Amino acid sequence: MAGYTGQLEISYLVNSQFSRAMPRNQGIVGQFNIEALEDIQFEGARASGGAVFPPPAPTDGFTGMLPIVESPGLDWFDRVHILPRTPIDFGNIVTSDSAEYELFSAWREDITLMTITNNVGAGVTLPDMPAVPDVLPSFTSYLDAASVRLIKVKTTVDVSADGAPRFDGTIDFLFDTAEEPFLTLTGSRIALITPEYEDDYQERWSFLTDIIDTVSGKEQRIALRRNPRQELLVTYRLDAEERQRMLATLFGWQSKLFAVPLWGQTLRTTAAASATDTTVQVNTTTNFDFRVDGLAVIYESPTKFDVLVLSAVAANTLTFTTSPLLNSYSTNAKVMPVRLAYITNIVRGDKFKTKLEDFQIAFVVLDNDTGAPTESTSGWNTHGGKILLDDGNLMDSDTIPEEFRQLVTFVDNDTGVFSTSTRWSRHKRASQKGFACHSRAEILKLRKLLLAFNGRQKSWWLPTFSEDMTVVATLNSGTSTMDISHIGYARFVVGGVSPRDTIRVTFTDGTSLVRTISSSTEVSSTVERLTLNTTWPANRTTAEIRRVEYLELSRFDSDTFVFQFKKVNTAFVVAPVIAVFD
Repeated sequence: MAGYTGQLEISYLVNSQFSRAMPRNQGIVGQFNIEALEDIQFEGARASGGAVFPPPAPTDGFTGMLPIVESPGLDWFDRVHILPRTPIDFGNIVTSDSAEYELFSAWREDITLMTITNNVGAGVTLPDMPAVPDVLPSFTSYLDAASVRLIKVKTTVDVSADGAPRFDGTIDFLFDTAEEPFLTLTGSRIALITPEYEDDYQERWSFLTDIIDTVSGKEQRIALRRNPRQELLVTYRLDAEERQRMLATLFGWQSKLFAVPLWGQTLRTTAAASATDTTVQVNTTTNFDFRVDGLAVIYESPTKFDVLVLSAVAANTLTFTTSPLLNSYSTNAKVMPVRLAYITNIVRGDKFKTKLEDFQIAFVVLDNDTGAPTESTSGWNTHGGKILLDDGNLMDSDTIPEEFRQLVTFVDNDTGVFSTSTRWSRHKRASQKGFACHSRAEILKLRKLLLAFNGRQKSWWLPTFSEDMTVVATLNSGTSTMDISHIGYARFVVGGVSPRDTIRVTFTDGTSLVRTISSSTEVSSTVERLTLNTTWPANRTTAEIRRVEYLELSRFDSDTFVFQFKKVNTAFVVAPVIAVFD
């Protein structure tokens, strides 16, 4: 510009700090000062005298005004910023929790925080914030020394377990600049049921399977849940303060979410743990259902415990990096898994003549999918590529019920003869299968098997556990026949039809052989001969044969499985089964 002599000086921004002077440009005559990047609304540059000039087209030399380039920085300076910009979700809160945030002033002059308004409610505090009004120096965060500046300093917001069950609100910060940034907080408070329930309790797993039947009796089975719903049916026998605490808890919280310790899976710490620790040492986690991202509790008394969010589960260590201990614990403290659950029944109580009272409560678990055990069929016998459940059959009474089902259509006009028809060539036997688990390892093994079966979805082999045939002649080596007492097999089963075509022969020495029946014929009025798919490897007399039983391709006939715990580490499960035509 011809009217200016001297040098041109431009103020610009470096590293998001104050404007600094550019090196002098020796090719410019005149003296001129431009405050660059000041206001995104201006389309021109502001001269030192205050007038605004439109920017000329760029030229090869500095003979006119410099153009202004809009920058994202214009949305940053002369504003108050709060980080994170997204809501802070505390999730499920069982004990006190805290989170970090930052309140930063990008003003080039000091500003004043006038008021702090807590719209979240009781139980939420800002322990680091000073009394208001309070000055916030330029380019600093709270707790950031003004002499240092631009150091990322985080402040905390604390949430206690006391307060409304659910909160979703803001904490507003009003400054003298008329800005009002806010911190959004959400979370759900959960009450820990601290008493220990009685040993005799039930755990129910409920899968969900859609079964599509064909007219021939075959099925298509579709699992609708990847993991079962888990329910706990427990009894608390309480007196004194524990009873009083239970009454108060149920009065104000019965419809809310609870944290329920699994007392049947209690283990002990092997070393003392201090407040702020993020690990505890335990004797073993093998066969315990601790889950990564799930909850656990270290427990000393109804008023001293810590609920932990597990980030890692090792053989002798539980790690919970996001939920450090609030209390210190000595060696031998109790540690157990925790499940989040709702009460699904009308809670019933039975008062004794003493101060005791029983509370019967049914919980449905909300977080059973979190870190659920991996399905597995390891440790179970197989036949033909499917699991063979030949581990014995637990009876829960003196008898095992049986049904013989066949889809039969009756045609009857009530005035004459009636007729029947069916598209099923045979019936399906329905019965039950019982399991007895006498250790944690056996319980976990059964859980993984049920997960692998997906309830009713998948089929497997099941012995009848009965003497279904009587062998009347020696089984000769190299032959593939077996003579049995005449039972009408050749007439009614017609040479071997599933699920009556597979048998298992068990011998007195404990060994067994499985064979498939290819055909059958009547030898006499007292003997039938079965032709098998495989020859006998050695001679076996009738005295060496303990039992011949059918192996039926079956599935569970219910998606619900009840683990009945009579004492610690002992569980019994009995479920209905039915044969299939797969």
